Order: sequence, then C-alpha cells, then structure tokens
Amino acid sequence: MKTVVSGTQEKVNLIVNLRAHKLKASALYSQIKEKCTERTAVFTYDCQKNLVLPRVPDQAAYYSGQLFMYNFTVSRGHSKAPQDKDTVTMYAWLENEQFKGSNEMASAILNTLRMPW
Repeated sequence: MKTVVSGTQEKVNLIVNLRAHKLKASALYSQIKEKCTERTAVFTYDCQKNLVLPRVPDQAAYYSGQLFMYNFTVSRGHSKAPQDKDTVTMYAWLENEQFKGSNEMASAILNTLRMPW
C-alpha cells in the first residue's frame, strides 16, 4: 500500500525514518555476522504473500473458484550466507488443505530445527 504524502516536511520525515530504519537493520545484521561462529545457527523465516490460483485478469472470476497457495520459507545462515537446497526450506500448501495460522508456522519451524544440519 502506497502512502500519499501531502507536504514537503512530511516527505522529509518519511525519508529520515526510512534511512534510520535501514541503518538499524544494517547494524543488527553486522552484529549477527560478527557473533556467528561455527557453533552458532541463525534462522530467518518469512510467510510470503499468498498466491492466488488461477491468476486471471478478469475481476468477474475473483470470487469464483480462486484458491490461495501459502508459502512459508525458513533459511539458515546470516543475510550474506549462500542460499541453496541445503540452507533453505520452503513449505507450500493450498488453503483447502490447511489453514495458515500460528500452529502451521510453528510446525514448519520445528520441522526445520529437527533436520540434520
């Protein structure tokens, strides 16, 4: 969702806040990288945007027969670590198979932690 900015001062404030947010994130990732050792595991996860199936441009079909596909990804390693089949696990399911809730996310994370690394 885009924010409509009315005044110049408001725009400047948004830019300053964005810059501060990026600096904080960069500092956090630097600390994580510094503190990572061979004995440290860093996991990140993201419940990505719901995918609508089938994807059709016609709005008339929006409420008839469309299905959501959920995607939850868990990655092992810091932000600059290589991402490959050994470090990234994706969980995908359809809305008619299972809900998308905290139990499903927790189960996926638990399953990932139980994997042999």
